[in-house]
Formats: sequence, C-alpha cells, structure tokens
Amino acid sequence: IEGTNTCKMVFYYGNRCPNSLKNVHAVLPTSEDYKLQVRPLEPFEVPPQKQVMHFFLFNCMRPFAFPVTLQLNFTYLEKSHTLSLVLPLCIGSFTIPTPCQGDQFKSAWSKYIHKAIGTRRLAGVSVEKLLPIITNQLNLSIINGVEDNAYNIHASGIFHTCTKNAQGQNITVPVLLRVETKPDTPFFRATFQTGHQLVSEILLSDFTALSKSQEQ
Repeated sequence: IEGTNTCKMVFYYGNRCPNSLKNVHAVLPTSEDYKLQVRPLEPFEVPPQKQVMHFFLFNCMRPFAFPVTLQLNFTYLEKSHTLSLVLPLCIGSFTIPTPCQGDQFKSAWSKYIHKAIGTRRLAGVSVEKLLPIITNQLNLSIINGVEDNAYNIHASGIFHTCTKNAQGQNITVPVLLRVETKPDTPFFRATFQTGHQLVSEILLSDFTALSKSQEQ
C-alpha cells in the first residue's frame, strides 16, 4: 500500500515449460469504486525458463465490494487459457488504525449513525480467532477500556479514498466496530458504526467472509 489510498502490486509469471507463453494480457474489471491500471498494457511473452513481471496500480475511489477479480489470458501451443485472479484487497486494505481511549470511543460511537449489524455463526468462535481478522485484514486498532466484558471487542480506524471533496481534500470515513461473543456459543454479533452507510455494510460483508475462512 502506498500512502493510504493506493496499492501497487507486482505479479510474477514463471514459465517452466519448454515453449513460450504468448499473448499474455490482463482483462481488468471496470468500476466507479476503484481505478485499476496495468503495465505493460500490450500483450507480452514469457519465454521458457524465464520470469516476467506484471505491474498493477489500484486506486481506491469509494467503498468497494470484496473480492475484486481480474482475468489473465494467454496462449500456449496455440491453445487459449484464462485464469481468474482474486486481488488480495478489501476496503480494510485502505483503512488506517486509529488508537484512542475507551471514553473517546464511547463518545465517537454516539456520533455516527450509519450502522450495519449482523449475527454470524462461527464454529469455535473466540476473541483470539477474531482479533487477527480485525487487526491484520480490516486494519483496525483494538480499543481497550470501553467496557469490562472480556468477551467483547472494540476497534477503530479511518477508511481512505482518492476521491476529493469540495475543498480538494481526499475523502475519509471514520470506522468503529463492536463485536460481541459469549463463551461456548458458536455465534458472534458484529456492529459497524461509521460515517457512511455503504462503508458499514461492506465492512460487515467483508468481516463475515473473512471469518468464514477460519472454518476452512
């Protein structure tokens, strides 16, 4: 991630076959929520026993749904092939953790009215299982001192975009999260409260998808 709202990615294509991979090119998805650029844009070749780099630039413009998928096309021995590649990005990739005190969290919680709430089943659910998703994938800062219940989690961050407001500043959206769990209960309840309704809804959807991956 470069700065707070842009991601640079490099794909490495290695060819261990005796013949070249030809006409290698990416078909990019189009969306108003992000801008995705690629270099080289023109089709290229990966010679035998060689490795070639493919560069991608992702600009986050608005909240976007996970996952983002592109198609990689190439030919080998005159036969066409297509691979679907999922980019390792969600709106949490463009969220910056924002530590604060417990009292500050409670004060901010009452200010943001855009809410998304969901109860999800997760076998063996625990605070320890959910914390890595919240901190490493949603990029939120864990906030202590909000309440005495050790089975609940509170976290905060700021989602960043490349879109400018009327003053020429990049638009950001504050994010607050409360997760409720209970011992020996295979469910958790997540409440996202943010500065924009779509951000709340997409974060809840992403959190659900990421938590399901813990069961696989």
